[in-house]
Amino acid sequence: MKLPKGVNPKYGIFTMDRDFAGKIIDQYAKVNVLKRVKSENEDCAIMKNGTQFKWIKPNDNARGNKCSAGIIDLATCSFDFVREWIPSICIFAEKSDYIFKDSEFGIETKPYDLHTVIDRLEKAEVLLGNVENLGFYDMEYGWQTLADLEINHKEISFGSYC
Repeated sequence: MKLPKGVNPKYGIFTMDRDFAGKIIDQYAKVNVLKRVKSENEDCAIMKNGTQFKWIKPNDNARGNKCSAGIIDLATCSFDFVREWIPSICIFAEKSDYIFKDSEFGIETKPYDLHTVIDRLEKAEVLLGNVENLGFYDMEYGWQTLADLEINHKEISFGSYC
């Protein structure tokens, strides 16, 4: 992120889910919080170093916000909002300043299906372009790069190498 001198980072958390935004703010703002505002329509934190985290609902009212980075909920932000609005709101953001989350999926939820994966990846691709290093982190083996793809009528599987 290339900020003008004297400008502190401001992270916009783009999601329709207020509770999800709160969890993200809590995750990033665990220590050194100067001010925390939490209400029905607002959730934000200002750190002692000046860094800010702010919940921004992905709708037409979001246009007036300006951020230097974005944390984007792929489940609740539409493709059009990601493509048309986030670049104009995150005015100083570079590709590395976007973090993508998914409020609908996790360990306790159902697994992804093909349509959902395509939807989420298309939204990320709009801001990041082609990401060439695809993989996952394995607790036992570390980073695993996807190296093989097999598709049949029941499943999609990936092979990997370290």
